[in-house]
Amino acid sequence: MQPLTPNDPRVAGEFRLSARLGAGGMGRVFLGYSPAGRAVAVKICHPDIAADPAFARRFALEVTAAQAVNGLYTAQVVAAGPYDDPPWLATAYVPGPSLDDYVTGFGPLPEQAVWRLAAGLAEALQDIHATGLVHRDLKPANVLLAADGPRVIDFGIARAVEATSLTTAGATFGTPSFMSPEQATGMQAGPASDMFALGSTLVFAATGNVPFGDGHAPGVLFRVVHTAPALGALRGRLGDLVAACLVKDPDGRPTAAQLLQSCQAAGPQSGGSAASFWPGPVTAVIAGYQASPVNTAVRPGQVAPNGRPAAPPRTATAPAWSASPERIGPTVAGTTGRRRVLAGLGGLAAAGGLAAAGWALTRSGHAAAGGSRVAWVHETGGPVRSAAAISGGTLYVGSDDGAVYALDAASGRLTGTFRTGGAVSGGVAVAGGTLFAGSADGKVHAFAAGAGGASWAYPTGAAVAVTPTTSGGVVYAGSDDHYVYALDARTGQRKWRALTGGPVRSGPVEAVEAGQSPTNGLVWAGSGDGAMYALDAGTGRVAWRFAAGAAIYSGPAVIDEGVAFGSDDGRLYSLLFYPFDPSGQVRWQFAAGGAVRGTPVYAGEIVYAGSASSAVYAVGLNSGQQVWSYRTAGPVQSGPVLDGSILYIGGDDGYLYAIDTSTGTPQWRYRAGGPIRSRILTAGGLVYFGSLDHRVYALHA
Repeated sequence: MQPLTPNDPRVAGEFRLSARLGAGGMGRVFLGYSPAGRAVAVKICHPDIAADPAFARRFALEVTAAQAVNGLYTAQVVAAGPYDDPPWLATAYVPGPSLDDYVTGFGPLPEQAVWRLAAGLAEALQDIHATGLVHRDLKPANVLLAADGPRVIDFGIARAVEATSLTTAGATFGTPSFMSPEQATGMQAGPASDMFALGSTLVFAATGNVPFGDGHAPGVLFRVVHTAPALGALRGRLGDLVAACLVKDPDGRPTAAQLLQSCQAAGPQSGGSAASFWPGPVTAVIAGYQASPVNTAVRPGQVAPNGRPAAPPRTATAPAWSASPERIGPTVAGTTGRRRVLAGLGGLAAAGGLAAAGWALTRSGHAAAGGSRVAWVHETGGPVRSAAAISGGTLYVGSDDGAVYALDAASGRLTGTFRTGGAVSGGVAVAGGTLFAGSADGKVHAFAAGAGGASWAYPTGAAVAVTPTTSGGVVYAGSDDHYVYALDARTGQRKWRALTGGPVRSGPVEAVEAGQSPTNGLVWAGSGDGAMYALDAGTGRVAWRFAAGAAIYSGPAVIDEGVAFGSDDGRLYSLLFYPFDPSGQVRWQFAAGGAVRGTPVYAGEIVYAGSASSAVYAVGLNSGQQVWSYRTAGPVQSGPVLDGSILYIGGDDGYLYAIDTSTGTPQWRYRAGGPIRSRILTAGGLVYFGSLDHRVYALHA
């Protein structure tokens, strides 16, 4: 929670507002109290949505219907002001984590708990459907875990949003990983659609994964419509029950009543009291939320599901979101991650605890100092693909909103911005007090960021989507105009340019041969023409050209007397260049099963790289043989980094993975609100990265 700001409302109807619970695409959520002291979650609609007359009418109808739902496993709608300015809705406050929070932080539920969850959700949907409502956005973030069972929240809200003119014509509303095939194809969603979402939610509860994978919405929706679900370890009766919910044909799915009967017939019987609805470890987590609505976390001294004392409590917050690229969002310590929904609209925040529809608490693994792995999160105005750089305690990182942000590396406090004329997606570099960045405006920019820094902008013929590199007073940059440029770092004057056969989004990196000084070696750069170029650092002359099987967007990593890089042909290459051999020497090729776009890293005798095949590989530097591999939940396009014995790498599944290099097993993982494609950076005990969810993250290592 966060305290109210001067601009926050203090009342909504009869309810006194006391704190912020979070925010979502529809508006903000506050902890409120009735005159008699009952705690409620008050959801106040965003002015842009509230201004649409279609929303107000639909909201009033849906609220009236929702108030008729009074089941044991639904969060009761207490009151509403659909025609107030702005409209609001109050629901019962549920002190407990969302299902998404729990599974992300502590792992999947045991089978007995999944059976009980399935029965509770089936009963909730039965009550919702009986009033003529369809939830339309059932997902783990919309399921709260109370001591006496689950609570489904935000039922009926989605339809009100769909009625607004703000929803783009032809757009599909919902959360892709939990949508039904009929929703994915734009057809009307009925009760059977909720049953499909229930099946996906149960898979997540039992395995920690979603049955049709994460990643880009179009790919997820294609799999929802056309491919069989991945049920992981789900087997036997529970697997059969879930598979029945995930049938593509709506008519082939069980109703909520039929599913409830199946749970009663096949699931384990409790035999306990209402207070023991969940197994002990789950109950212990919920108890921390019950102790106080202000400290919604597992309290110190309680037993976490792993059998160890639970981490200290932390406060969760959800920064307000703005789609305006000119607005710079806040920096939030211990913030939640945002789960995007299609058409840019999310549900309101949840009815209690840390959950929020459209927001998912992303704590994972062991808690760091202060109870949270999150050091800080900073919101930008666009996706963050840029590799970051640190200099003098300042973190510099670019965003697709056209700005480079200067952030205090320790706190995330914004200290300045540097504007370009286009997206800064390739990365930034800092040297000699100067910040260098390429931009989609076609220029290489130099900004004075410290004492002695220079300012200039050099125009290339197309977008610059690669990280500039510096060596010996020279800046090297590639451009989509097919050229590699060498520029004077002080003046921006061109020293030379070298033509390749395609866009240059790899490197350039200078490699100095033994006995030589910078600018006397080779500059390596990959091209969209499928070739890796070795250019003379002094003249730009092509000294060597190696042809791979497809475009090269992976940066080259100079390793001893060789260079390693990946290609879209699905291979990781290692080439020898010293002693120099004009004919080129391929040390080895490793089949990674999918495009390798992140710059490899190495330590000792091992090279590490991620692949679009949803895997991270460790490959012997001399042998080219696989040492180990780790399967991720989505393609890996980010550049990894090594910090001691830990490899950090991000994936399109939104996870940052911390992998033990000696075993190839993850020590922990953290889920951001969108794919992670930036190169990871570590410094001062923190791990920095950007995400397509418009955020820059700093985590405790």
